[in-house]
Formats: sequence, structure tokens, C-alpha cells
Amino acid sequence: MVFSLSIVSLGSDYDLAKATGQSDVFSYDALPLEQLDALSGSSGIEKISLLGGNDEVTDNDETRFYLGNAGDDIILGNGGFDTLNGGAGNDTLQGGDDDDALIGAAGNDSLLGESGNDNLNGHLDDDTLLGGLGNDILNGFKGNDFIAGEEGDDRIIGHLGDDTASGGDGSDTLYGQDGNDDLSGDEDDDRVYGRAGNDTLSGGLGQDSLWGGNDDDHLFGDEGDDRLDGQLGNDTVSGGSGQDTLFGKDGDDALSGDDGDDRVYGHAGNDTLSGGAGVDLLWGGDGEDVFLLAVGEGRDTITDFQIGLDSLQLPEGVLFSQLNFQVSGNDTLVKLSKTGEAIALLKNIRPFDINRSDFIQITPDPATLGTNLTAVKDWSTQLPFLDHFKLSRSWITQANRGDPDYNGQWSTTEYDLIEFDEHGWVTSLPAPEDPPVFTKVSTFVLTADTPNSLPAGKYVVLYDGEGTLEYSMDGTKIAAESAPGRDVVDFNPTGKGILITLSATDPNDTGNYLRNIRVIRADQEDLYNSGEIFNPLFLQKTDDFSTVRFMDWMETNNSTQQEWSDRPEVEDASYAEHGVPLEVMIDLANELDADAWFNMPHQATDEYIANFAQIVKEQLEPELKTYVEFSNEMWNWSFDQTRYAQQKARERWGIGGNGYMQWYGMRSAQTSDIWEGVFGDDKHRVISVISTQTAWKGLERAVLDAPAWAAEGNEAPYKHGIDAYAITGYFGRELGLAENTATVESWLSEPDGGFSKAFEQLRYGNLLANSKSLEEVQDLFEYHANVAQERGLQLIAYEGGQHVVGVGSIVNNAALTEFFIELNRRPEMYDLYTELLSDWEEAGGTMFAHFSDIGEPRKWGSWGALEYLSQDGSPKYDALTDFIATHPDPNK
Repeated sequence: MVFSLSIVSLGSDYDLAKATGQSDVFSYDALPLEQLDALSGSSGIEKISLLGGNDEVTDNDETRFYLGNAGDDIILGNGGFDTLNGGAGNDTLQGGDDDDALIGAAGNDSLLGESGNDNLNGHLDDDTLLGGLGNDILNGFKGNDFIAGEEGDDRIIGHLGDDTASGGDGSDTLYGQDGNDDLSGDEDDDRVYGRAGNDTLSGGLGQDSLWGGNDDDHLFGDEGDDRLDGQLGNDTVSGGSGQDTLFGKDGDDALSGDDGDDRVYGHAGNDTLSGGAGVDLLWGGDGEDVFLLAVGEGRDTITDFQIGLDSLQLPEGVLFSQLNFQVSGNDTLVKLSKTGEAIALLKNIRPFDINRSDFIQITPDPATLGTNLTAVKDWSTQLPFLDHFKLSRSWITQANRGDPDYNGQWSTTEYDLIEFDEHGWVTSLPAPEDPPVFTKVSTFVLTADTPNSLPAGKYVVLYDGEGTLEYSMDGTKIAAESAPGRDVVDFNPTGKGILITLSATDPNDTGNYLRNIRVIRADQEDLYNSGEIFNPLFLQKTDDFSTVRFMDWMETNNSTQQEWSDRPEVEDASYAEHGVPLEVMIDLANELDADAWFNMPHQATDEYIANFAQIVKEQLEPELKTYVEFSNEMWNWSFDQTRYAQQKARERWGIGGNGYMQWYGMRSAQTSDIWEGVFGDDKHRVISVISTQTAWKGLERAVLDAPAWAAEGNEAPYKHGIDAYAITGYFGRELGLAENTATVESWLSEPDGGFSKAFEQLRYGNLLANSKSLEEVQDLFEYHANVAQERGLQLIAYEGGQHVVGVGSIVNNAALTEFFIELNRRPEMYDLYTELLSDWEEAGGTMFAHFSDIGEPRKWGSWGALEYLSQDGSPKYDALTDFIATHPDPNK
């Protein structure tokens, strides 16, 4: 034998084999237990205690109790219903066959149940428990234990410490108890309880049930149809694949159904809910909940969305402006406008109830480019219509040489004595002997100062009725090619335009007066007769812009329109005086696939505004948005609307000061309410705009809050469905100020004509007083971006670009006018425009409407990105279109 052994008899029920205290090996092949039995006088040794040392014991098939005591022991139970207690030290206990009980006691022990329904208890310190075959009970107790049930239906209890446990095969039950535990059910249908601590629970395969318990837990259903309950704490719950049911319960929970048709319930707390792939049902419960929407993952049903409390978070890359809201019974379908995909169904919510503020947009609204359209006038180089008579000047009353009262005057200024029909066509002319001096009327078309800006050649003049038209200045009638109702005129532009004179009408007094005059390029006559309205080249040059602002087309500034009957109509003789009809503007927006920006006249009645909105709702393509603004620049005392607003503020509230801006804020809110009321469930097609004077920091508070109106019991204007906060993006006005004239004139004598100094000033603002350089403008962008963010509004620009023009009497400084015009043509202007738009984007600005599209440079300003329609490009236009190329409108 390799050891000595003394036997002490303690009676028939307890025999002790006492080791020598050294490292002993007990092998029943070397020292049969029968010999120990004989020595003790008992019927069999049932309990063996190993005293000290690192011992190794291999049992036979008897049922024994082994106590390892001190030392790192290895006890192999083999057959029999054994109880193995490692005692102190880092022990290895292996139960073998049958149903064994293994107790690690003190030390970092390894317990292997092997076959049978075993009971393993790690007890103290950090133990490893492996159940093996059978339906085992594994209890880590104290310490950070690793527990694996392996095969069979096991019951696993982590107890104290941060434990890691897995059920393995079988339908297992796992309890984390105290500590931050990591529990996994693995295969089959498991029940997993985290209880105390921040636990991580995984169901694995099968239809599992997971309960998080106290504290902040992570629950993962993995595969199968699982039930996951976060219970207390701020939990993260993920269903995995299968048709899962998730409960957040108390706390601010994050729940995701993942794959499959899931049911997700947030309950109490401010929860975040996501259905994942599949057709899911989401119920937020109490609290301010966030529902995560997704594209291409199935339509989720949200059963209890709370307007003004809960939020819908859009997926990355999706904008609120790309959504469409559709009535479905008492519910609302949230769809993507372009694809028609339904991504959510909001139960018991009408589209009218939803606002942009109910959505969280991860992807910022992109910086896109719109454009203002130059006013429709006879001197325009924009040439938007095939029919140029729509841009004709108001009729001029004239007399013929030889008439009784003719005295050589160009105009008799008797416009008020002209007899018109309801569309502005002259119904009769006075005879020479009648009291009025005039005996004919004339108008101009195509009067641009720059001859090469207008297409020369043959024009066709079509008309209905009887009478005589005469042509002069730059127009000559080709009699041989003309016939009643259709004259052919040769146009040779010199800047004078074509003077069209109506010298006789309705000669037979039958009421068939000459009317419906149309002036069309001969090569576009067939296109016009096919029903087209717009000049194809105009459409081409405008097509890239995301939005067209119709402020000048509507003759917004100083408008006299009040009643709906005052509005311009499609059949009107000319659109130059009262503005372009709404229907024509809608046709253009539809043709361009561009959002439309309309300005309501400042004297318009509520009925006017409602009727206007109704036509837009019916005729504008449903995927297009409508920007709605009350009047224009209500802060600008150059316009009648500002003085009107101040008068109304005094009448209503008895205040001066910023009362005009408060009244404007009130009417903006009322206009928004009217439009939303008309559009109803389609109100998301409307973007209500409110604006301020950009350079006057703080003035916006009067507009946005309107305290005098709020004192009447109204909500602040910006809370009335206002979506966008608009400013300008102009730079360079200081070059045209009288106080800087001498300095700017001195630049003209420099070798490069003063352009380098001018561009230095425009960029840095370091040479002139009252600077509005790019650097100052950037500061204003940032200021107003913060204002918009605080109020939950988009930041947009209603106008912007260079503002290099003489101010006041400086418009008549011919040298500076020439300098300013040439400055706009310089290639350096491309760089300034690029920097301006980059600064706008960096500040968080969205849609920027440049002022303006196409216009001839004059002393009044070089506003057009292009000087004339057929111009191939310019530094300004090229900078704008290059920006568009790199910042495409996602909705266009």
C-alpha cells in the first residue's frame, strides 16, 4: 500500500476513515471497503471524511457520503446514490450514475451531476455546476457561479452573486435571484426568472417565459413564441423570432418584437416600443411613450397613441414631409407618399388630430432649394407663358392726331373711363365727339431693355370678335400672312417692345367686341393649340427647384384683394396687374412636381382664405406640399400691409410698438387654423409659415407669442399648427447704403475696378459700416436656428441671395449701378453663393427659396439667378443648380 490508514469506530451508523494528513489516494481496489467494514465492526462504511490534503476518491457502486474537508479534493461517486461534500478547498465532485447530491461548500468547486436526477449546491465562492443527464436541481448559492443544466428538465437557482446559467436541453426553470445574472433557457420550453439585480435573460429555442423581476433587466426571447415580462425597472425586452408577447410593466422600458407577428405592451413608464418585422400590435400604456416605425417590416397597429404625449419615431432617412395620412374607418393609416407602403395604423386617431410635433425625425430635414418667381410684367425676361399677352401692361388711353382734343400727349390718363368686361377686355371705345379725350387704347408686350434677352422673329396674334389691332415700336404686321382673327407680326427687339393698339372694336354694335387677344411665337403656335400653357424653356430652367414661391406672381405686396370675388381669374386679359390666377399657379406646381408657396393677401377675409385653400386641396397633386404664409414681410414699412397691421393692432388692443407684428402673428395663426380646417385629414399637405425680420433679433417673440392676443385667452400663434419659421438669407446690402457710397466709389478707380475689395467686404464685412456680410449672416442663421429649435419649427428661408443694390437715392447712381450689375456676373459670386448655402445647411436650415429666378438686371437690383430665359448659365444660377445636384429633394 502507498499510504497508512487508521480506522476509528464511532458506532454502527458512522464509520470514519481517517487519512494521515498527507496527500492520500483512496482506491477501493487497493483497500476494499469490506476490509474497512470488518475493521469497524459495522455492516458497511456509509460516510467517509477525508481529513486534510489534496485527496482523490473513486467510489464503487455503494451509496456513500463523502466529506472532503480541507484540500483540493476529487471525489468521483460512480454508482449509488451518493452525497459528495467537497468541504474547504477547490474541489471536483462528480456524482456518476443514480441520483446524487453534490455540495461544493467552501472554495471554487466544480460539481458534475452526470446521470440521474441530481441536486447540486455550489454553496460558497465561485463554483461551476453541470447537471448532466436527468432532471437536476442546481443551486449556486453564494459566489459568482457558472451553472449549466445540460440535459433533462432542470431547476437552476443562481441565488447570491452574479451568476451565469443555462438550461440546456429540456424544459428548464431558471432563477437568477440576487445579483446581476446571465440566464439562458437554451432548448425547449423554459421559464426564466431574473428577480433581483440587473439580469440578462435569454429564452433560446422553444416557447419560453421570461420574467425580469426587480431592477434593469435585458430579456431576449430568441426563437419560438415567447412571453417576456420586464416587471420592475427600466428593462430592455426583445422578442426575437416567433409570435411573441412582451410586457414592459413598471419603469421606462425598451421593447422590440423583432421578427414575427408580436404583441408589445409598455404599461407604466415612458417606454420605447418597436414591432420589428411582421404585423405587430403595440400598446404603450401610461407615460410618454415612443413608437419606432420602420420601412419594409410590416404594418404595426398602435392601439393607444396619445396625441401630445406619445411620439412616433421615423426610421433613418424618412422625413415627415414624405408621409401620407389616410382615413381608415375611425383610424389613421400612416403611409409613405411615394411607395404607398403603410407603416402604421393608429387606432381611434383621425389624420386631422396628428401634427408634425407628434413625430421624432432622426434624419434632419435636408437643405433644399426653392425659388421665388419674378413678377409677371411686360418687361419680364422670364417669359413663363406661351401667351405673352398675359404679361401685357395696363391699357393706355390715347387720342389720334386730328381728334378734337388731341394735344400731342402720349396718354390721356383716362384709364378709369375705359369700359371693361369682367375679365378686363375693352368693350367699347369713345367716338371722337364723345366727352372722353381718348379714342383708342394701347398696351405693351415684350419690352425688356436687353434686346438679346427676347426671341426675335414672327409672332402670331390671335383674337376673337371684331375690331382693329395695330402694331408699332418693335412690331410690324405682315399683312400678306394675316387674316381676321389671326395677325402675323414681325418682332425686331430693340428694347421698346411691341405696342399693340386697339383702334376699333365692335364696329357693328352687335356686342362682338374684340377680345381674347393672345400673342404667341409662331413656332410655338401648335404647342399652344394643343393646350399647353407654359413656355417649355421656362419649365426646363425651373424644374430642378423643390419649391416655387408665388409671392410676386400673386402681387402680394400692397395687395387690395379682400373678397373672393376680387381674385384674378384664368380668363383675365392680363395677369400683370392683379396677379396670376390660383389655378394657373397650381398647374405650374403640378407640371414642375414642385411644392407651392402661396401668400394670403393681408386684407383677405376668412372666406377668401378658406376658398383659396379648398381649390388647392382639390387641384394640387396630393403628394405635393403647400407652404402658406400670411402676406409678405409684415415688418417692412415700405409696404401697405405693415401700416395696415399697425392700424388693426391699435383698433383691437390699443397698442403701438410691436403691435403690428403681434397682429401679424394672430392672423398667421388664424390662417393656419383655416387651412387645417379645410384640409382636415389631409392637413399634413400644408406647411404653415410664420416669419420675422432677420436682422432684428428678438422681434420674433412678438410674432410667435403675440402676448396681446394671448391675453384674450388664445394660445400663442406658433402653437396653431405653424410648421415653419421663415427668415431671409441676404448678404451685401451695405454696398448700396448712402453712408458707404464714397468708399465704394473709391474702389472703382483701383486696377481691378474694385471687385476684390467688394468681394472681401461681402465675405468678411471688414471694410464698410452696417455690414451684412456672409459672416454676419451666418451668425443670424445660427440665432434663428435656435429660435426654431426651441419652438419645434423648421427653419426655412423665404428669400435670400445677394442684395447688392442702391438703397434710396443711390439707385440713381449710374456708376454704382453698373458696378453692382457687373459684380453679380463675376465668377467669385459662385463661391459666395456656395458658402452661403453651406452656412445655411450647417446652421440646420431646410428649404431655402432664392430670390429670384429670372430677371433683367436694373438699377432696382440684379435679383435673377439668370438674366434672361435663354441664358445658358451664370455664377449664381450655376451655384444654385450645383447645390441642388448634391442636395436633391427627397420628395421630388
